[in-house]
Amino acid sequence: MHDSSQDWSWSAARRLYYSALTEDDPVTREALWADLFRALGQVMHLVVDASVPEHTRNDMHPLGAMRIRNSYEAWVGSQHEANATQEAQFLARYLAAPIPAVTPTSVAALVDADHYDGSNPGVTVGADSRAPVAAGLAEISNANFFSEDTLRGQYPSPTDAGLIPVNLVTPLGKVRRYFSRPPGQGLLPANPLKAECASDAMSLRLPVGRAPYPCVDPLVWNQVAMHMLPRAVGYARGVLDYFFRGSLAVTDVTWDASGVRMDVWNTSDEEMEGVFEIWARHDPDSTRERRTKLATLGSGERIRLAPGDLYTFERIAIPSDARATAKHVLVFRGRLGAEDDAVAAQVFTVPHVDIRQTTYAAGTEFFCAAPAGSSAGPAANTTSTIRTDSRSCAWRIVAHHVTGTLATNMPVDPATRHPEPILAKIEARWTGDVNPVPLVVDGRSVGRTWLRHGSEPDPTTFEIHDPTVRVWTRPLALVVTYTTGRQAVLRMVRIVSAGVTHEKMMMLDNRTPPGTVLVASRRSATAFLSLDLTREFETVAHSGFAAPLSDAVNREFGSSSMSEGTVADRHMFLQMEIDEFQTFSASASASAAAQTVYDSIQLRAPHPDGPTYGWDAEVRRIYQPAEMEFLRAFVTAAPVPFTVRLTGAGVTGTQ
Repeated sequence: MHDSSQDWSWSAARRLYYSALTEDDPVTREALWADLFRALGQVMHLVVDASVPEHTRNDMHPLGAMRIRNSYEAWVGSQHEANATQEAQFLARYLAAPIPAVTPTSVAALVDADHYDGSNPGVTVGADSRAPVAAGLAEISNANFFSEDTLRGQYPSPTDAGLIPVNLVTPLGKVRRYFSRPPGQGLLPANPLKAECASDAMSLRLPVGRAPYPCVDPLVWNQVAMHMLPRAVGYARGVLDYFFRGSLAVTDVTWDASGVRMDVWNTSDEEMEGVFEIWARHDPDSTRERRTKLATLGSGERIRLAPGDLYTFERIAIPSDARATAKHVLVFRGRLGAEDDAVAAQVFTVPHVDIRQTTYAAGTEFFCAAPAGSSAGPAANTTSTIRTDSRSCAWRIVAHHVTGTLATNMPVDPATRHPEPILAKIEARWTGDVNPVPLVVDGRSVGRTWLRHGSEPDPTTFEIHDPTVRVWTRPLALVVTYTTGRQAVLRMVRIVSAGVTHEKMMMLDNRTPPGTVLVASRRSATAFLSLDLTREFETVAHSGFAAPLSDAVNREFGSSSMSEGTVADRHMFLQMEIDEFQTFSASASASAAAQTVYDSIQLRAPHPDGPTYGWDAEVRRIYQPAEMEFLRAFVTAAPVPFTVRLTGAGVTGTQ
């Protein structure tokens, strides 16, 4: 079983397992899986053989293979080969209630755990006859049962001590003397354990004086089968449990500024130390599925994970020729507990939904604030504002309408012809508000929340309708919950405020007597955008101007200045026009003229000569380098930046 030169040994099964997990060609991969389970089946065969006393007590029994009805193995075969009814009865009687093995320290321990040494047969029996024990299957069969050739005490256990003679009717209708071992003897109870066959002794011309002519027959074999076949099934399953005992979980795959990262959790009961690899599954779950190595985690170094440990692999290198797919296999190869060259694997999916906002339209309400003004005394030896008046108007946003699309990275299910569903819940929320807002999904109103009801396809479009005035500083976000429980949150791009102002001011520069007075007035239009700060967006146009734009100049007065021109950056639009800029001496007569000019300036907002805000902007989603690496591995090799159009609906009085 452990001979590495054998084609179907335990070590061969380990090699086949790794190859079956990582083979690219689907036909070869299927053959490797078949060979793997053949190897495991042959290991299981050897373990099941250990339940047969003929094997574990070194009987010579070549005729058993010829189905001569004179051996335990041949008798067992005869019990379920006649017809379907007999087969069903055999399954129900001997195999329906397996007795499991205690978790072994090695696969060899399923055969011989080195607990029984000939002097302690009690270690092969539990609290009752069906209790699992830590002994190997060979130890149990050897210590508890005779075989055809070992009926006269050739082994330390069992012996004739404590056996009770009993007469039973054989399957042939004869009454034969048997020897029974009742419960309480420290071994498995058996009625009968062996038989007395005087007639057989005569026919075989056994030497005189060897009474009581011990033998075994179908009644004895039945007792062996009642105890050992349920254990044979349980211990055979123990081979599979032990082979596949390595357990991993991929809890998260994401990216940050440093690159792609993955959290791996050792969910098994044993320490793991080895190399972890990611293998991509292309055309997964189909006969065309190909597999290629995506990455060796941790630069190929051996990583040690104690039971229950979580390890974060960072800066995972994604090959330049990687083909994106959502489905992968995490493969571990190394030491698992005390076993070297073990293999463990976990199929995992990296679900991703691409949330693409298409538009934002603001419903607006125009209002003007009361004129504002202030005055102050001049400061000595400086340039200061001594009087200002302004008129401002703005558009209160009274409704929000957002449209967008949803696309997942999941492959198409051949049965439904739809991508495999991964979304469980969709809501739109304002930060700080526990109540979601009205939502339309795939053209149908869903109230305030979309919830999955079955295996329906994931939604592909969404609309947010919120007719409520909101605090402008709070962001609106679409919150998508995956069936795994993880959430994706995308803050909606929107216009948060817009207004126009007409202001006039009087300034005094008294650094040089008698000083100079400035009378100026300026018109301006201002707007601000709200962008998702957790993702990259750039403003490409705002109010008819390409962005970014910095086309402003300063007009100097004393130690102060006044700007005019247009500025459009990531968050702000500002356009300023100076319509009055006159200087006067600070003498009494000149100051009176300055006051006359100041008073003659009529403040109007919005001003018929502008500037105005066009209630139109366009922003574009861009991708960071680390994000591109993540998308190239799990979503798409060429994500296309998308744009969002922002407008105002129902706007009046912008001129």
